[in-house]
Amino acid sequence: MRLTEEIKNQNPQETILLTKKIVIPSTFTDPYMDVLFTVPKNVKKVGVRSTHERKESFPWIYISIFDPLSFRGSQLKYLREGVVTYDLWVTQTDSSFGCIPGDILDGEWRVQLDITQLRGPEDVFLEIYYQTEIQESRQLTPFFDERVINKKPGWFKG
Repeated sequence: MRLTEEIKNQNPQETILLTKKIVIPSTFTDPYMDVLFTVPKNVKKVGVRSTHERKESFPWIYISIFDPLSFRGSQLKYLREGVVTYDLWVTQTDSSFGCIPGDILDGEWRVQLDITQLRGPEDVFLEIYYQTEIQESRQLTPFFDERVINKKPGWFKG
């Protein structure tokens, strides 16, 4: 489940801050595990990739990223079995699914693993990276879309 080589060939401008294999013991009882890392000045994009294997719906690992001041995003994938892969990233004007774009602050950032339904020792592969040069893909606007698509009450995704 090595991440670096394949991705590095696609994004030569990436700098890998940390590559780590985390072994979560079957006796682990704390619901959270944090990995701290430092982002230097003038960074335009920060990201974290993670993989682990899920068998018979176990384990569930919810991954979040925090900048020095606040929460920047999270992901959980609902895959019953197989290799679960995450790629969370943020830039000034764009982000991956589940993340919040905004200023990329230098300083200590944190990746948080929320671990539930652990059945045995688990290996989680983590890779944290940054870029100092990026091509902006889109601009976000501060205006809300006020169209009403469905006036009926209910649960909606948005």
